[in-house]
Amino acid sequence: MRVQYEDGEIRIDLCDLLEKVSGEQKIKMLESLSCDDDIIRHIVSQIITGYTESGWYASHAVTPTSEPIHAIDWACREIAKRSDDITKRQIERLEKALKNQKIELDVARQDNLDLRNRFQTR
Repeated sequence: MRVQYEDGEIRIDLCDLLEKVSGEQKIKMLESLSCDDDIIRHIVSQIITGYTESGWYASHAVTPTSEPIHAIDWACREIAKRSDDITKRQIERLEKALKNQKIELDVARQDNLDLRNRFQTR
């Protein structure tokens, strides 16, 4: 594996790194990377549009097959199969957030009213 230090940065060839690390080390690294916001955005963009935010793309089947050949095809198919559940969960999360905001707003309004009443009676 080649490691370079250039312009104050350490540079590692990721392809070389992935080939050299053990399966367990690779899984640990991928677990961390799979939770990174930038990576998630690129992958979701690729699932939705076919391209990353920078215009890159993974291999995908030209024609549909009974079993997905490439990971991006598998991801698209799995999301399509579960889209109703995903949509339902997202709507429930948003409704709960709105309900909590309404409660907080109601409390703030009551506090404001109480303060105004207290100062107006002086």
